[in-house]
Amino acid sequence: MSISILSVFGQNITLVYASLDLRSVAVSSLKQVIEGSAQPTVMDMPDTIVAVFPPEPVVVQLGDQRIRITLAKPTQGIGSVPLWKFALRCHHLARKSTLLAYGFNYDGLAALDAGDSNALLRDLFVADAPRLERTLGGPLTSFTPRLKFNRAEARCDLVIEPVEALRLKVHLNVHYEYPGIVFPSQTRMKSAFLEQFGYLSALLPALLEGGRL
Repeated sequence: MSISILSVFGQNITLVYASLDLRSVAVSSLKQVIEGSAQPTVMDMPDTIVAVFPPEPVVVQLGDQRIRITLAKPTQGIGSVPLWKFALRCHHLARKSTLLAYGFNYDGLAALDAGDSNALLRDLFVADAPRLERTLGGPLTSFTPRLKFNRAEARCDLVIEPVEALRLKVHLNVHYEYPGIVFPSQTRMKSAFLEQFGYLSALLPALLEGGRL
């Protein structure tokens, strides 16, 4: 049995601030975050600003102390759209705000070449399935593990959800937060964004096939 990521249907970079004054964000500057884009659609509400940049589209959301830059279309991998560059430009829009944290989110569809996703997760993560089923009073039909762990300077949150016999949804959140945090250079953020997705791609076989990273 082997496992691989077929497609990425969600990817974003999120910036978290101590506070975010939307009144200080110039909508005209927000519209220029992505050069060469067709005229973006901007929805300016009292507690949220949303800008949609065609044709990808890339969606920029500001509100709740956060700026989120999302590629809103499925892709075969990541890196074709430079979200890290747009994140830096968005950070400049919030120059009066103090950065508390930033993070990456990846949502993918993974495929097994054999077996059953539910049985695989149950066998790997449920130590005593018969006892659990006796306690539940019925058969365990689905199990979705969620693993939270620290890796280097990041906090990670991994969810693996069976959706079909040979298909799994996977979600990884990578969160950077530490005293004295500063916004990384564009080169460093790009490197980290690509590296963390590469880690996810290698982690799934290591977890589910019993191999090593």
